[in-house]
Amino acid sequence: MEVDMDYDSLNSTLDEVLLLVSHLRVEKHSLRFHDQFSHIYGGYAEILCATFEEGREPQIPALQFRGQVLAVKQLRAWGGNFERTRIAVRLAREIRVWSSLHHPNVLPLLGFFLSDDRDIAWLVSSYQPHGNVTQYIRKVNPGVGRRLGLLADAAQGLSYLHSLDPPICHGDIKAANVLVTDELIAVICDFGLSRAVQEEYSGLTTSRTLKGSLRHLSPELLDEDPVHTLASDIWAWGCLALEIMTEYIPYANAKSEQGIILAIARGRLPADISELHLPHNITTALTLCWNVKPNSRPSMERILSIITRPRHLWDSVIPDLSPGEHFVKGDEWSVLYKTESVSGFEMDSTLILG
Repeated sequence: MEVDMDYDSLNSTLDEVLLLVSHLRVEKHSLRFHDQFSHIYGGYAEILCATFEEGREPQIPALQFRGQVLAVKQLRAWGGNFERTRIAVRLAREIRVWSSLHHPNVLPLLGFFLSDDRDIAWLVSSYQPHGNVTQYIRKVNPGVGRRLGLLADAAQGLSYLHSLDPPICHGDIKAANVLVTDELIAVICDFGLSRAVQEEYSGLTTSRTLKGSLRHLSPELLDEDPVHTLASDIWAWGCLALEIMTEYIPYANAKSEQGIILAIARGRLPADISELHLPHNITTALTLCWNVKPNSRPSMERILSIITRPRHLWDSVIPDLSPGEHFVKGDEWSVLYKTESVSGFEMDSTLILG
């Protein structure tokens, strides 16, 4: 459903928002772009790499920019006033949400630029050489303990968003929007679809049509007039868990958008949980996240209580497991086994930390 926009009011609202975050504004010529870095293309923007020119770093307390490689998300609009206004709307919405967030598992916004004619916009953040979690996992093939750590990091970041007043719905949780830092910590990024759950119409929302990654959409988002909610974030986090723990994509057997929509409409889950052979706590979390009734899905705080353990236990108690291997620990005993090699009795694929 398209919102009937008053462009004068819209522009006024945009100016107000940009004034509130004026301390993050960067000058167009303050950045030096680097051709040696590959450009990364996303669904809505082009990601470039740059550094601040010496002496032109923003004066933001507690942030040091000298020599730091930056990721610049560039939004570009072609056409007339409507397209330029649309990009300004997207920029203002993302800045408004992103600039207010401060958490170890949320990528910080370092600055922004908007051209006078509003046809080019930049969002500046720190560059993460490991890329997103999918890229990191494909390159490193980390063990189960490290994967659990990354998954818990993402859960911590999403739990933080949901705990704010009003809560923030991310709206596009997926592996591509979770980056891995130099310290091997997962951070959530891309707040273009985020919104305050209890906010009134502010002039910054231009439509309520279906948006976000189709494979990560919860069933209710196929309804007429869909709206992303905390519950739809929970479903999407379950899809993220599938991607991190198994490297499978949701609805892997569906090869087209029509096939994905049909699978969701028929009530199929993103994957058959019983065939994944995951640790018991992750299996439990997926079962809860993929409840087709939004009101029956747990909070992220509840999910955290199911999946989290101190990171030092993951790294020191759990051996580096290969796919199909499981580790069970009691008070004075432990077993490392492969599912296909256990015969004569059934052993639950349970991860227990004593």
